[in-house]
Amino acid sequence: MTLDGRTAFPDGRSQWITGEAARADVQFWRGRAGAVLTGIGTVLADDPQMNVRLPDQERQPLRFVIDPRMENAARRKALDVEGR
Repeated sequence: MTLDGRTAFPDGRSQWITGEAARADVQFWRGRAGAVLTGIGTVLADDPQMNVRLPDQERQPLRFVIDPRMENAARRKALDVEGR
């Protein structure tokens, strides 16, 4: 989140709010995690991959989506195990 409390432009376009080093750090820690958890709102709005995108990373964490209203994220990147 930016200092003004936003994570995207008013029209919904997203913008990186972290630097390359921070994004690499996330990949490192995600690679060490057993699971990644997010809510359906994030999945529907951002379509995150939730996988580890590091060279030579063989093991991927389990991906969990909290979806209490069963809004179905089946066609989203978060649950695409073929794409890792």
